[in-house]
Amino acid sequence: MSPITRSTYRINNQTLPISDDLMTGRQVRTEGGFDPASDYVLIMVENRGTRSIGLDEKVAIDPAGSTEFHVFESDRVYSFTVDERGYEWGAERIAVNELRRFAHVSADRELVLDEDHDQVLTLGSTLDLSERGAERIRSRRVQPKNITIIVNGREKSVPRGPISHERIVELAFGTEAPAVTHTVNWRLRDGDEGSLVAGQTIEVREGMIFTATATNRS
Repeated sequence: MSPITRSTYRINNQTLPISDDLMTGRQVRTEGGFDPASDYVLIMVENRGTRSIGLDEKVAIDPAGSTEFHVFESDRVYSFTVDERGYEWGAERIAVNELRRFAHVSADRELVLDEDHDQVLTLGSTLDLSERGAERIRSRRVQPKNITIIVNGREKSVPRGPISHERIVELAFGTEAPAVTHTVNWRLRDGDEGSLVAGQTIEVREGMIFTATATNRS
């Protein structure tokens, strides 16, 4: 006669046998060794989401062994969204690798904070959920490392990110640029425009146009 294999579920780094197909949040905490149960926040990983489980709330345990919980010694739950889908967590910080796993983010997409500067959440880093702006996250296709800008009518490939007045002058005139003062103006496709002075930087965008001119001799 074949031995009976008991189904299991996961809680933090533990794998435990299922004692009941329907368990309360208190029971899950206690069986995991987190006692008194009221001192802990229990988070259940669902399909493309996570949510907190109350002490007396009942949850179904998947007999196939896919049920996963995370427990935190805390009295606070942090709420956030990824692509408009709600998540909850029991600690201030969450590993980006875990976040990607919970949200089923594919390798060809990256996570960014949905704010003015679109801060990319890099693999191996952590996100502070207590910071302003950390509650809204979205995914997008991985952006190319370089983008194309136009400097004095010529296309230039530059790294994505900030670029300095001095670098624009170098791209326009080469490393042997004459020892004169230069004026640098920029323009975006949407019509926004401005200028850079020595020591200033600006975040480059695809197709951004720069014009550098010598203004006077030193």
